[in-house]
Order: sequence, then C-alpha cells, then structure tokens
Amino acid sequence: MGIANRAVYQFMLKRGIWVKVYTDGDSGDWEKVLDNVDIIIKSPGIFPYTPFLKLAREKNKEIIGDLELFYRFKPLKNIICVTGTNGKTTVCCLLHQILQTQYRVFLGGNIGIPLFSIIDCDEPDILIIEASSYMLDNTVSFHPRVAILLNLFPNHLDYHETWNNYCHAKKKILTNLTEEDYFIYNGQDIVLNTWAKETIAKTLPFALETLDEELLSINAGLIGQHNKANIQVAKTIAKLFSVNDCDFSKVLKEFSLPQFRLEKIWDKNGLVIYNDSKATNPLASKAALEAMANSKEKVIWIAGGKKRGDDYSLLKDYLMNVQMVYLWGENAEEFIPVLREQKIDYDVNADLEKILTDIINNHSQAVILFSPGAQSFDRFASFEERGEYFNKTVQKIFSL
Repeated sequence: MGIANRAVYQFMLKRGIWVKVYTDGDSGDWEKVLDNVDIIIKSPGIFPYTPFLKLAREKNKEIIGDLELFYRFKPLKNIICVTGTNGKTTVCCLLHQILQTQYRVFLGGNIGIPLFSIIDCDEPDILIIEASSYMLDNTVSFHPRVAILLNLFPNHLDYHETWNNYCHAKKKILTNLTEEDYFIYNGQDIVLNTWAKETIAKTLPFALETLDEELLSINAGLIGQHNKANIQVAKTIAKLFSVNDCDFSKVLKEFSLPQFRLEKIWDKNGLVIYNDSKATNPLASKAALEAMANSKEKVIWIAGGKKRGDDYSLLKDYLMNVQMVYLWGENAEEFIPVLREQKIDYDVNADLEKILTDIINNHSQAVILFSPGAQSFDRFASFEERGEYFNKTVQKIFSL
C-alpha cells in the first residue's frame, strides 16, 4: 500500500466498488478471496512472482497496475508518457512548465503524484505521465498520444530478472500507438532505433549533435550531456505542441532541476558540494561524473548503496577528474575493482559524518560529488530520505 495504491483504494471506496487489500503475510483464506476477485491492482514495485500473485495467475485472474486502471477509467486523448532508465522526472517537470505556458496540464505517475489523486479533476488539455518499467509492465490497453523513451540501459534486474524482460516492459509504451501518435526516442540507441522501425507511429529521434548550442547557454545549472538530451526532448515537444520560442526560452532559463538531481547544496571556502542522491544506478552516476569532467577542481566522489550486483565497469572512462572516492554503502566491494584498475585512492567508511570531516581536514579547493550509483534501500526508504540525510549531515559538519 504505497502512495499509488492508497489513492486507488480511496477511489474505490468513494465509488462504492468492492475492494480488499492484501499484503504478503496477511492471514486469511486468500484462495477463497481470490475466487471473488475480478482484477488485482498490483503496487508497482511488488515483485511479479510472489506466492499470492502466482496463485492469482493459476486462477487466471487479471493483474494490472494503477496506470492501466487509470486509463480504463479515463482514456484521455492527449497523454504524454515519459519513460527511460534515467532522467524521467527532470524531463516531466520541464515539459510540465513549458506546456503550462499555453495549456492546462496535469502531471502524475512515478514522479510521486498518484494518478488516482487527479482522476476526479476536470479533464486537462494534456496529461504528462512519468512511467517506470514496473508500471508499464502491467499495462494492456494504455495508449498515450506521445511516447517518450529517453534511454535504455540494464536496470531493476532484481525485479525483471533479465535484460530482455526489462526491455519488454519498457517497449509496452509502444504497444497501442497508432499512425496518429508519436514516438520520441534517443536516436543514438541501437535498440530504440530498432523499435522505431517496428512502430507505425510517427517517429521523432533526438540527438545531441542537433541541439542548438545557444540553448545550452540559457541555463548554467543544466550541466552534463544528459541534461543536453533533456533539453532536446523538451524542444521537440515544444515544437510538436506549438509552444512559441519566447515562452520556451523563458521557462528553460528559469528552470531548476528537481531536488537531489545533481543539486548544488554548498559553495563556500573552496568546496562545492553536489547532492545527486537520485543516482540509483551506475548509469546515473556516469552522467554526474561526466558532468564533472570539465571541473577546474579535483572531484571527491561519495558513492555506494544497496548491493544488487550492479556493474560499475562502465564508469572507468569517466573517472579522470576523480581524486578520491569514499565508499558509503553495503555494495562497496562492487566499486573497488574499477577504482584499483584506474589507480584511484578510496576509503570504505559507513559513517558519513566521519567522511565529511575527513574531507574538511584533508582536502581543499575540490568538488564533492554525492552520487551513490545504487539504490538507497540498504539504509533508507527512498532516495529522497537519503538525500535529506546527506543535506543535514553536510550542514552539521560544514557549518561548524
């Protein structure tokens, strides 16, 4: 019963629809309960093969998520659905602000706004939905007008089990597209290029080399190649929905990245600190390290989190500016082979206060990058909670 399904539950109660809540471990004759169930609404992150869901499949019960259920109740014509391994929330927030200059726009989904919290609102001109692979995996009839796929790299394999399963979940965003719809995708991705050839929708690839350099200078806070790609997506949507250049530039200039996404939280006494707690996989940390490549100062990287067998070898070409790494998480040993190969000093320490104190005592004129490159669940309930803890600890140590 996370925030998504709590909203579904409240909706059901208001409509007088019979609903029962199950959580693994609940006592009761659930086999008998299942006989009276038509549809199961699975919370996005619940693994698909829990005993209860396995039993439901044996009884041929339909299992969907809140995204599919929302669409069945409210099949809006102008849905923009954004997915990808990284960058979804930033793009959704940017699109929301740009399109709001000329339209009535709602935003919901994986961004933290449950779809069923807005289901009874007056119909918007455009609905932007951030969709995770978990959400898309449980869709059947869901049909956006614009499907955006930012990037595709192995992720959540503890849930999907294989790369093919992960790709299959993401690809479901294209299942119901028609010739009148649009598929906007990263044209530099081989898999996405293949999918573009298979869909009957209009295809609009984006690539960094086609981005107007003048746009990149509008907002100095949008650093890194990944944010250049995000701007390109936003520009594509602005053109598609006829947003004028003046409004687009004004929003882009004033736009701030969502919290904990390469967020600068400190800039004093020669030390600059970025909180990138949202980096929950190696690819996200790659984007952050790439953004630091042009830093005039050496980079001190604080990394680590939940152990789940991630491959950090993809980071080896992005560590040229890293002077020291502090490994702060249960998966510390997964980083070590790469750091040794690149001959970068590192220290394993589970105490963040001690790490920051050591940085103050031994480093000056440096950029401190907190980009875990791993999920937060070894210690925290979410990357937001982890980010807040990092901010509070920085204030405690650096404000002395």
